[in-house]
Amino acid sequence: MKKTPLRRAFVNELKTLDSQFTKMGILTCKAIEEAVDALLLHHTEAAHHVIDNDKVINELEREIDRECFRLISLQGPIGDELRFIIAIIKASSDLERMGDHAVSIARGVLKVNNEPRMKNVEADLEKMADTVIKMADAAVSAFIVRDEQRAKEIAEMDHEVDHYFSALMPIILEDMKSNPKYILTGSSYISIISNLERMGDYVTNLCERIIFLDEGKVVNLND
Repeated sequence: MKKTPLRRAFVNELKTLDSQFTKMGILTCKAIEEAVDALLLHHTEAAHHVIDNDKVINELEREIDRECFRLISLQGPIGDELRFIIAIIKASSDLERMGDHAVSIARGVLKVNNEPRMKNVEADLEKMADTVIKMADAAVSAFIVRDEQRAKEIAEMDHEVDHYFSALMPIILEDMKSNPKYILTGSSYISIISNLERMGDYVTNLCERIIFLDEGKVVNLND
């Protein structure tokens, strides 16, 4: 069946929406990487860059939301197209929250910049952060190509993030208890690993959107 001009325009608008989400995903993953680099390499400039650039991610989410609701109200999409728009709304919200957590990590970096570091903590903290970065990059890629199986594999990686969180928390608390000079550093590190743990949850949510997009089923991959 030949597409009408209105139909062709709607299809192109959906493609544009997909491109906006991809751009937002790339920027969010970059923000996470920069925040972690700022922490591990003591780069305050990178931390400020993450904080300043968060407004770009926030604006992209607002643009995506506006476009999604416009398309729903004007085009009355059904079936796969409606499912795609709903998935985009939810997935862009996940990305925005991940960006917020990257900003929180960047602010934590600024707090500990001139404080004594917990070298016994940073090795595993780096591994935890690397896992979150890999998850985020892979989830955005899986969403772009609609890879349901990959989404399930990525969600499984969140158990590793939770493991690092559970292992690091008592070490940080013990160091704070035994040496008062680590009070501020430890408090900031607790905030940082908490933000990384929440990022893992949001990546898992993003994986759930991929399955919804592919199968139309709402699933819980956090179990």
